[in-house]
Amino acid sequence: MQIQHLRATPSLAQRQFRLPHGLVGRLAGWFMARENRRLNRMAIDWLEVEPDDDVLEIGFGPGHGIALLAEQTAARSIAGVDPSAEMVHQASARNQTAVAAGRVSLVLGTVAALPFPDASFSRVVVVSNFHIWPSRADGVQEIYRVLAAGGRFVICVRLALREPWPWSSPGVSTEQLHRDEALLRKQGFSHVQRATRKHRRRSVCLVATK
Repeated sequence: MQIQHLRATPSLAQRQFRLPHGLVGRLAGWFMARENRRLNRMAIDWLEVEPDDDVLEIGFGPGHGIALLAEQTAARSIAGVDPSAEMVHQASARNQTAVAAGRVSLVLGTVAALPFPDASFSRVVVVSNFHIWPSRADGVQEIYRVLAAGGRFVICVRLALREPWPWSSPGVSTEQLHRDEALLRKQGFSHVQRATRKHRRRSVCLVATK
């Protein structure tokens, strides 16, 4: 029983990636910015942002994806929610100009209780943190609530390596992706598809429409 308990307890590194704080949290933010660059770009491609879109990112971390949205799309507004005060600080600093201009708004909060009215956004994106939510079902339900009819929801993750190296980033299995697709459909999303890139077979996005 004791061994099972120890295995179930998240390590320091796992806890920092779930809720970064302090000096280690600042380092975790740097690592996330580096590791998620390709996934962020892929996610933005599949969002297909138009000038009249209002975009929400869940779990924006150090704000690299927010910066790409601000710099590379014509989105009318960009908002973000993250449960870590350290990440809100880092992302706000990274996007200082866009925040000051009022185009970007970054808030402390969780996906289980999004601080926005119904149908506030036409695009919602999640990169690399979907599988650490306390309840994916509750989170998806909240996203469905704040997403306008016809809106697009994009989740991007890494697939698990068949023969992982000690230094490799964690990923999810194809079986888990099947369960995720089923969850999205159960919560009311339609046209759920799995999207990849030719030279990035380990990166995958689930794209769903409300």
